[in-house]
Amino acid sequence: MKHFFLTFLLILFALQNYSQNDFQKIDKHARSAPESLRCNLPELVDFLVKETNNEREKARSIFTWICQNIRYDTRVKIAYDYEFLFYLTVNQCITTECVLRETLTVCEGYANLFKAMANLAGLECERVSGYSSDFFRASHAWNAVKIENKWQIIDATNAAGYINSKNKFVAKYNDYFFFPDKVDYLTKYLPCNPMWQFCKKPVSIEIFLQGREKIKQFLDDSLSFFNYNDSIERYRKLGAIEREQLLAKDSYKFNSLNINYISRSYLIIAAMLVEQSNSSNSAEDKQNYLSEALAYYQRAESFLRTSFDIEERLMLRTCRKNIDKLMEKIYNLE
Repeated sequence: MKHFFLTFLLILFALQNYSQNDFQKIDKHARSAPESLRCNLPELVDFLVKETNNEREKARSIFTWICQNIRYDTRVKIAYDYEFLFYLTVNQCITTECVLRETLTVCEGYANLFKAMANLAGLECERVSGYSSDFFRASHAWNAVKIENKWQIIDATNAAGYINSKNKFVAKYNDYFFFPDKVDYLTKYLPCNPMWQFCKKPVSIEIFLQGREKIKQFLDDSLSFFNYNDSIERYRKLGAIEREQLLAKDSYKFNSLNINYISRSYLIIAAMLVEQSNSSNSAEDKQNYLSEALAYYQRAESFLRTSFDIEERLMLRTCRKNIDKLMEKIYNLE
């Protein structure tokens, strides 16, 4: 029995060392990616995954490259608007193309880039938005990636470095944010949609605000009644518009203070419907799509007009312009 136990410990130790050494090899390869590949995403991903043997290594290679090459943008600029005069705004470079070109972004850009690269590598991956302290809008974004049939968390933003006391980004790799413990991560960030908590019973905002120990106590004491895997699989089977509809409904139900999230979702749905109208050859279908888009713009307006936040007031103005344009289009089709 004693020999069996010692043998088991040696095997476990060897497996741990193999895993660490394997990641060292993967990390080294990811850091060696030629600069010339940076703006060619398919070729960059092909290079990053060619030395990998499984899904975990693919995710690691992409994660390492992003942490090595993309910096957090702390710059704040002064913008002018005729209604609000001068106001502060932050980096809007969050699309994959812009992030690769500028190598500067915020959390949403990190998450968008990882999702795009992971999908190209054949991984199931989603972007997740959530809260840290401000519950009037999502304040952070990260990724959920499916590895060997289990959902894991990836937070490339926090892994890449931190913001110092002078509001400067300091590049300092933090390995904790590659597949962190889900419950521990939940004590730091609360997803807008409860299914991304990966918990048997979703943690409410009230529980989250009470801190780490209360969250862990709640999860330990709670009976299981929520199958997040089923919820995620149903979500992933939906089309793009249906996904946004579900996210808007569930996120607002979870936190009705966040009108920013539901308004953005409605604006995205409206834009998708307008695009479908533009690609349709049927006058009747065009009108139906535009009428539905108009309804979503009007729903977004009903939320945004209650806000005094500058960003949301600017969204409201754009929303109202789009409503006027759609009403004119629909009138001309009749």
